[in-house]
Amino acid sequence: MQGRIIGYEFLKDSLGTSAFPKERPARVSAVTKIAEMPGFLAVPAAVAPNGDDPLAHLQFALKHEGLDLQAAILALKRIGKHSVGQAFLNSPSSLYGRQIAFLWELANGQPLTDLPAATGPYTLLFNPKEFITGPTVRNVRWRVDFNGLGTLA
Repeated sequence: MQGRIIGYEFLKDSLGTSAFPKERPARVSAVTKIAEMPGFLAVPAAVAPNGDDPLAHLQFALKHEGLDLQAAILALKRIGKHSVGQAFLNSPSSLYGRQIAFLWELANGQPLTDLPAATGPYTLLFNPKEFITGPTVRNVRWRVDFNGLGTLA
């Protein structure tokens, strides 16, 4: 039996975005590890985000569902600057936190201000095993390498 929705589908529903529905939405299920099931991604309760914090759901989605650029950008347009900044301050070396900050700036067309420099290794935005990628453009501030086709614009 399918449980509560999480990840990108949660963001779409809770924030009221127009993101396309996920082919396999993530749902809390009675499983011991994340597993692809017919029509959904089964996630154990221990791995699922607790509560309704959109950033926790976005971080879960990036980690376990992969990058859905449309869903992430539309969600980040509805998540406040302060929330993203505070999440980054809590963990400035978090790979997913840095990607979220990078994407928030892209989505909102403005910089996140008054934050320390990001730490940790550089990370690719698009996984080359899942996407056709282009030349890398390094974002020093967030330590994220944009490797999408075309430009950020």
